[in-house]
Amino acid sequence: AILGRCCPDLDALCRQDPAQRLAQAHCKIKSDQDRFFVCDLGTSTDGTELDGFVVGEEWVGPLKTGNLLAVGPLRIKIQLSDMAKDTPIKTLKRGSNEDEPGEWQTKVYQGMSKEDRLALQKRQQEYKDRA
Repeated sequence: AILGRCCPDLDALCRQDPAQRLAQAHCKIKSDQDRFFVCDLGTSTDGTELDGFVVGEEWVGPLKTGNLLAVGPLRIKIQLSDMAKDTPIKTLKRGSNEDEPGEWQTKVYQGMSKEDRLALQKRQQEYKDRA
């Protein structure tokens, strides 16, 4: 989901504020494995904060009930449903087989053409060869 002036309710709350404080598309929230994550889109001077810490263009989370999300001039208190999880997602450990695509890689590859996938794999191999 994208938060910003593109949401009529948020636009109404910020009608008196300058447009630079809350962009049309200010930040994104995504769901992955029953957890929610946020990232800033870099389109506003005020940016996005989570519990007082600046959120960049990398995904931050998982969000937890009680978190305070600052989106431009707005302050949004996070309230998750009972179905949402707030524990970190397990990642690959050192020494595990990193050549096999993980679940997130599979999702990315599904949206790519075969040529793009092969080009990406070639770039990854070239990077490994240089490292």
